[in-house]
Amino acid sequence: MSAKLERHASSASARPAMCLRAIWREACRNLLTGTSRTVALTLVLAACMIGAITVDWLQIRNLESNAAAWVSAGASTYVITAPGHIDGQTCSRLQAVDGVLAAGAFRSVDTRTVLAAFPSTGVPTYQTTPNAVTVFDIASNGLHADGASSSARGLGDGMGIVLSREAADLIGADAGDRLALADGRQTTVTAVYDYPDDGRASGYGYAALEPVPENGMFDSCMVAAWPIPDDLDALLRYTVGDAEPSAAADVNESDSSQSVDATISQLNATLGTVPPSASSFRHRSTGMAFIVVTVVALLAAGASAWSRRVELASALHAGYRRIALITQLTMETTAICCAGMMLSLPLAAYAVTASQTGDRLAMAVALARIVVAVDAGALVGTMLVAAGVRERLLFRFFKER
Repeated sequence: MSAKLERHASSASARPAMCLRAIWREACRNLLTGTSRTVALTLVLAACMIGAITVDWLQIRNLESNAAAWVSAGASTYVITAPGHIDGQTCSRLQAVDGVLAAGAFRSVDTRTVLAAFPSTGVPTYQTTPNAVTVFDIASNGLHADGASSSARGLGDGMGIVLSREAADLIGADAGDRLALADGRQTTVTAVYDYPDDGRASGYGYAALEPVPENGMFDSCMVAAWPIPDDLDALLRYTVGDAEPSAAADVNESDSSQSVDATISQLNATLGTVPPSASSFRHRSTGMAFIVVTVVALLAAGASAWSRRVELASALHAGYRRIALITQLTMETTAICCAGMMLSLPLAAYAVTASQTGDRLAMAVALARIVVAVDAGALVGTMLVAAGVRERLLFRFFKER
């Protein structure tokens, strides 16, 4: 008796698994024979995904282009000027702040860099903290700058000079060249930076930069940032005087820095003072595209399932359980959604990898929302029809077919 009960329990536990296998086999047959409208529905869902991804990506790319233009024009580079009162170490440490891409301190010197080949003229010279030229590189070449900055990393006192493009072209020098100075010494051109004449502050278009140790006081601190921190002005003012990064919470230290006559300005203000903001991305008109494609996918999948109403009602009339019917149609629609996703995946992958600002996560989330919305709409549309078909309407469906 106990053996019978065990066999019965085992048979009962295996029944759901057998039922699911049977439902899966039926779903596969419908997909392969075209009963599920496989090709048509796949193309419709893929068209929804590809269309919405394309429209949203084009607008996001336009926003990214505006941001990239802002950065490469030097409009997102800010300068605090307080001659003799900028702490070089504090300025350099600003690079650790979120949003700050590069930071460096500058000070002018009375002596010029005089070359043996041009003893009658000299190149205006500025002493800078190491790697300060990275600020100019980003302000000219944008977020993916890899020219002067990559060549200038690790510069230290006495290792050479960095020339502006104008100065380098005038004397026929390039990065890595050795130059003889008028006083008999030699120096190395460790890097060449671009400084276009597009409205940015003058003084560095024809110049030589001499990296020196960070300790000591400088005349100005430049910070290239994106996205621009809300408290950037306050961060820049912490570089005035002998303030350390920990002085951000020191009210007395902050008050003492305010007594110094310091001015903050953009390196290039020709594009205006209001940068492209993150709200432009959040409130873009195509941001609601996923709602439109959700409705379209719901209607398309619902219409596809409704066109099979005679088949579905017949299955119920033959004793097919409604939960099994809903499960079967869900399996079929899921497979079709996966096929649509595979067709749209190359475009989505290209859009994410081609992101200009490097914020690929935000791009991926925006495009993934479209794909998920289409799939969800298709599944809901299918399940609504599967749940709404009634066996008693079989003969009416048959006459209306």
